Amino acid sequence: MKKIVYFILLLVFTFSLIGCSTIRNDKNVAEDMSSDDNIVIAVINDCDDDLYYIHCEYYLSNTPIGGWRVAILEGIPFAMSEIIVHDLIAEDFPEKSDLSTMRVEFFCRSQK
Repeated sequence: MKKIVYFILLLVFTFSLIGCSTIRNDKNVAEDMSSDDNIVIAVINDCDDDLYYIHCEYYLSNTPIGGWRVAILEGIPFAMSEIIVHDLIAEDFPEKSDLSTMRVEFFCRSQK
C-alpha cells in the first residue's frame, strides 16, 4: 500500500513540473484554448521514433524571451498522435512587445 501512495505522490509531483503545458488528444485544442490575449502552441507527435521530450524556446527580434520543456516521465515516450500544448499569455512577454518579430524553435529527444 505504501508503494502505491509513493507512486501517486511521484506522479502528482511530476505533473506539477509540467507547468502550463498539457497533453491532449483533441485535434481542435488550439481553437479551444485561444483567446485575444494568448498564443497557443500545439505540437502533434507524428514521429516515426519514440519522442521523450520537447523543448521550446521563443524569441522577439532574436532576443531570447523564454522557453519550456515537456516530458511525461523519464524514459517514457509520448504516444503517437499525442498533442502537446503550451499556452503563452501576455505576462510571458515584455510590455508593448512587437509579436511580429516572434520566432519559435523546437528541440526534441527521440532516443532514451
